[in-house]
Amino acid sequence: MGSISFDASVKVKQGDIKGYRGHVKREHANPGNPHINPDKKHLNLHYSKLGNFNERIKARLENLNGARALRSDAVILRGLIFQPSPEMFEEKTDIEKQGTIKQFARDILPWVSANFGGQDNIMSVDAHLDETSPHLHVSIMPMTADGRLSQKDFFQGPMQLASMHKDLRAYMNTKGWEFDTANKYEDAKRFSEKEFRENASEIERHRQLKTEIRNLEIKKEHLKSDVRQEEAIHNQVLGDLEEQRAKVRQANIAVLEGVKQERPFLDFLLARLKPASPIFEFVRKAWTAYTTGKAERTKRRETILEQVERELQENVPEVPDIAELQLTRQLDAAGFEFG
Repeated sequence: MGSISFDASVKVKQGDIKGYRGHVKREHANPGNPHINPDKKHLNLHYSKLGNFNERIKARLENLNGARALRSDAVILRGLIFQPSPEMFEEKTDIEKQGTIKQFARDILPWVSANFGGQDNIMSVDAHLDETSPHLHVSIMPMTADGRLSQKDFFQGPMQLASMHKDLRAYMNTKGWEFDTANKYEDAKRFSEKEFRENASEIERHRQLKTEIRNLEIKKEHLKSDVRQEEAIHNQVLGDLEEQRAKVRQANIAVLEGVKQERPFLDFLLARLKPASPIFEFVRKAWTAYTTGKAERTKRRETILEQVERELQENVPEVPDIAELQLTRQLDAAGFEFG
């Protein structure tokens, strides 16, 4: 089950708009942010149907109620950052990551519209996939239904933001996502942007360690599987060897039985032949060669089988879980602990 973070701490005043736009639209040649990978800038997505960023802000401000000029410190925009947990992008291609963040944006924007004054208050939507963790920027103009520019009507304090976090996760789960309903980011509103990024880096480092541990566990299971396969092959060879030995024993018994059955006839024949007779000598030699040949063949079979069994015992050793022991030592050396 994944998680989702929702940061609403970015406040954009009149003099901040250019710099803010440069960040979310990636207009700066050198962003000066170590978390940004320029080689992945082409993966970023910008919702074009909203039109030109500056023109949309200007047109929306024309709907302000009252002739009083804007205060110099008035908050024109609130930048919302929505970030699914990094594991939702693991083992995905760049195209698949874009598809995930697109679906995430499609599902979350109706919630944003309902909680921040409607679609007309959404100034821009930008997905960043060139940073360590893909996330979504939504720029909101906090204009009320009666035409007032008042961020306090939408951002009323920590308790309201905590409630929004919970409501957001419940809403996204109705769209088919599986976000943990426990609020793990309730204290994020207290962080400065620098502290938030430092925290995000720590989360990413922890995620990488978890990934390494999981990969080692997978490798461990593969080694165990290899050991089991070697044991099965060893047992199969020994079983085949025993089967062959049994066949040799049966063949020896059959030879002995044949000799017993044939011996009376040959004894009868030899008893009636004269020792000097050529026929006597021929039968004696034939019988001797026959019995000797069978014995030698049987002996050769047993010798070969004994040699095979000896080589198996020498070349297929016992396979204790040495691989598992080595892997456990590697994990211990790296400081990983398993519960």
